[in-house]
Amino acid sequence: MRVILFILCILLCTSCWDARQLRDITVVKASAIDVSEEGHIILSVASLVAASDQRSAAIQIESAIDHSERGARLELESRYSESIDFSKLRTLFVSNKVAENDIYPYLDAYYRSPRGALASKLVIVDGLASQIINIQPTDRPHTSELVADMVHAGEQQTLIPITNIQLVCPFFFDDGSDALIPVVKLENGKPVLNAVAIFNNKQMSGTLNLRESKLILLMKGAKQSRALLVNQVNDSNEGENIENFISYKVEKAKSSLKVDVDPSADKVTARVNTKLEINVLEFPHDKLTEPGVIKDLEELLTQQLTDEALEVFKKLQEANCDALGVGKRVFAFHPSYYEQKSWKERYPSITIEPSIQVEIVRHGVLD
Repeated sequence: MRVILFILCILLCTSCWDARQLRDITVVKASAIDVSEEGHIILSVASLVAASDQRSAAIQIESAIDHSERGARLELESRYSESIDFSKLRTLFVSNKVAENDIYPYLDAYYRSPRGALASKLVIVDGLASQIINIQPTDRPHTSELVADMVHAGEQQTLIPITNIQLVCPFFFDDGSDALIPVVKLENGKPVLNAVAIFNNKQMSGTLNLRESKLILLMKGAKQSRALLVNQVNDSNEGENIENFISYKVEKAKSSLKVDVDPSADKVTARVNTKLEINVLEFPHDKLTEPGVIKDLEELLTQQLTDEALEVFKKLQEANCDALGVGKRVFAFHPSYYEQKSWKERYPSITIEPSIQVEIVRHGVLD
């Protein structure tokens, strides 16, 4: 019996049979995808290599052009003394020119590889993606670390959706919902979080600014640890006077989506009701304990945010981006109606009625 157990242990506990020694590979930390005028892929990678003193790490950046992503990787292999490894990739940058065409063929290699770093941040670059990884930040080992931390901070502030290479993949093949992916651009030589790319299946079809992105995330019930907003609530003074504005933090956000389908009239109506409980952080007018002041502010903010939400959905429908997933709801509860016509043909003409109700639950220690 002991002999059998010993043999089973030998067979089943094979230890790290797939381990790869660091001395045999070059670890890629950032990758950037651009496209040439001829339509060829330009793949740029940034990898950690030992510095000349052998005590610290340096960054090596290489680029290759080929017909495919895998072909470009093979071209890059000839420039390193070890095989390049993408399993520790931190950030994948894709130029907006690539995303506006069809982003999936450029990501296919990442999904097929068992060592694909699917948890890597996926970021659209407004301009050339290779420009981002060529930056040498002073407070981080490399741009990939800087941008990944920036994206994580944006996610926690409800500026952009939580996403990575793996999370966006289902949206590329689902007509009933579409992806939102963060956009960065260079300003004064530094990367900044600029907007959110909205997709129509696999194609980037427009952008939302960060305020619009925050509103759609609140309406999706995707509020994270922080969500701050500023609104102009008084225009009696001329100019951008500080007294015209109110700053507040969303403490709680509760949202519901109701979809009504009338097959006889071929009409779909989506009603998005969102309730926000807010904490006033800055309101120079004060007098928040006077009767009627809070109620007037709540009504004004409710009207302003609802009007903004209408504009956001108008923009999304013009770009044919179903960011809220209305199509999935129709497919789930009205499958026969959903299959009568392509959802992508139907979505731009459906009626979306957002409503954002604001309730002030805190206003600080001052009145």
